[in-house]
Amino acid sequence: YNLESSIWNVGAVSRGPLQRYGHSLALYQENIFMYGGRIETSDGNVTDELWVFHIDSQSWSTKTPTVLGHGQQYAVEGHSAHIMELDSRDVVMIVIFGYSAIYGYTSNIQEYHISSNTWLVPETKGAIVQGGYGHTSVYDEVTKSIYVHGGYKALPGNKYGLVDDLYRYEVNTKTW
Repeated sequence: YNLESSIWNVGAVSRGPLQRYGHSLALYQENIFMYGGRIETSDGNVTDELWVFHIDSQSWSTKTPTVLGHGQQYAVEGHSAHIMELDSRDVVMIVIFGYSAIYGYTSNIQEYHISSNTWLVPETKGAIVQGGYGHTSVYDEVTKSIYVHGGYKALPGNKYGLVDDLYRYEVNTKTW
């Protein structure tokens, strides 16, 4: 979308991801990283696909990260993601919460390390958080924290509903 002319331009992309919803997008330099979501197929799978849209060349590529340690990569939808440079100078995409078809509502943080193409589910400390679906989040460069608000979560009595929870995640110390 051209902000100056208010006109949409549709690029001719020959190869790319399947249609989906509930995915996340995060911008880093001239690339847009797209993670997860529910693919529009007959069985409606939640995916752990990681795609990169290269703005300059108007092309897509897919990434297959190495999962570190005994961890795993969670296929999620309804999550959020942000890319930032840590104090260690490592650039990471942090994926927050989401719904997994296997595990339900996740309260995990997932980290994709861009330069090493590796995936990690770090151990976090601090407050005990309850993961959910459909929340919103924002990264604050001053506090080096991600603020997570609202969403749809499991409630007492086997019920589910919207919440107004507000969490703060400090990215360098991995603390809630």
